[in-house]
Amino acid sequence: MNNITDPSGIQTQVRESFVHMLIFRCVEIWNHLKDLCDRLSTELGLYEKLDKLARLSAKHPYWALGITITLASILLPFLIILAFGISTIVMTFTGFILIEGTLITIASVLLFGVLGALMIIFLFFGGLTLAGYLGFVHIYDLYNNSGNTRSALMEFLNRERLQNENESDM
Repeated sequence: MNNITDPSGIQTQVRESFVHMLIFRCVEIWNHLKDLCDRLSTELGLYEKLDKLARLSAKHPYWALGITITLASILLPFLIILAFGISTIVMTFTGFILIEGTLITIASVLLFGVLGALMIIFLFFGGLTLAGYLGFVHIYDLYNNSGNTRSALMEFLNRERLQNENESDM
């Protein structure tokens, strides 16, 4: 029982509702968990490790991007399956069995569509990167075609051409 004073100055006793107590306890638990995580992060040196990881990512952005894309690609199916599992549990507890089947069917179609699109996107950008790399290598060979920096393939082809010309002259 709590004493509440209304605007006219009269005090009345009011019982706390269950929802009010539940919210108050959840806030208390949240604050305790937040303090515990902060204390553990400080004691275990997690903040320093995260700072070191951020500096390393800033120093090597392509590695960080590659690792991030790889982790996202690996975790995406697991997260989708986890979301389906949680939605299935929620649907089961609420009794919407027919809606659950429809939801899983639609979500499965979406899952395969998204994974197929991601595969096409990765293949497209991989091919684009490969084509760009080969283009730059070709341009590099054209601009730096001095005797010292010639590639082994170019030397082999030139030797073959010279041998063919010598054989045809005889």
